[in-house]
Amino acid sequence: MSQAMKDILQEASDANKLALKYKEQVAKNEAAGGAFEVTIDKNTTVVSKEHFQREVVEAPIRYRCFGTFGGGQSNEEEDNGAEFVETLVERVETCSAPEDRRDALKGLKSVAKQYRLAVGTMGMNAYIDVLETDRLNSETMTLVLDTLATVLSADDDSSENDELGERLAEMMLKRKGFIASVLAAVDQTAVQLLSNLLRHRGTEVQNAVLQQPAGLSKLVDIIHDNREVIRNEAILMICELSRANSQIQQLLAYDNIFNDLLNIIETEPFDSIVIEDCLFVMLNLLRKNSMNQQLFRENQ
Repeated sequence: MSQAMKDILQEASDANKLALKYKEQVAKNEAAGGAFEVTIDKNTTVVSKEHFQREVVEAPIRYRCFGTFGGGQSNEEEDNGAEFVETLVERVETCSAPEDRRDALKGLKSVAKQYRLAVGTMGMNAYIDVLETDRLNSETMTLVLDTLATVLSADDDSSENDELGERLAEMMLKRKGFIASVLAAVDQTAVQLLSNLLRHRGTEVQNAVLQQPAGLSKLVDIIHDNREVIRNEAILMICELSRANSQIQQLLAYDNIFNDLLNIIETEPFDSIVIEDCLFVMLNLLRKNSMNQQLFRENQ
């Protein structure tokens, strides 16, 4: 096991020991006013209930790499899982044969849900490298985008309390050129990845897309895709992208998206859920946006 992985596991262990100490002490020392007097290693401090919640409840969830995130495996299984992921990442980084690199990426994709933290963090450099250098290899690009989308998704498909997803999304967005590489590979997996990123770090994704030349236009173009699955995913993604951002709303309106959405509505069956999705996008663009409202009236 590499030193980097040992450091990650040590950090997980330290964080969980700290949380357990908080639990033991708080049970004995609740102070007035809703605060807790906590003694750890002979040092006494008073912490708020919010701090207690963060350190006791969230710290184990945040740092337990393969216990909570991996599905409750034993220590031996945790170590084996870490080593397995590390081996696959090394193959992606060092193999010169395209088929070997592809097979390693397939292996990472297959365990991405089980070992979200390890697959997301240990392989990040390799994924970025693939996105930047293998843009012409659609299979490899799809594997990487699908893997990244998977590690951002909690088992229950809810991002409300998914702090791991939040942290992984933050890691991705901090990488220079990440959004540009995703936009260069606009397909179903790229759209799904953008949707997951938006759920976790909406404002950062919105700003990153705005910084890309023709970034919004590329996303609007997906709505014209003949493949309905991709088109429908794109509509949902644009609904998230346009939420509470007047600049994006304005640019989408000038990109003639109202007509695009109305054309889709006309072709869909009356009871289609896609019609509802299109109307939600239009509502985002029109709500409290007088310029878009005027533009919509003028073009109809």
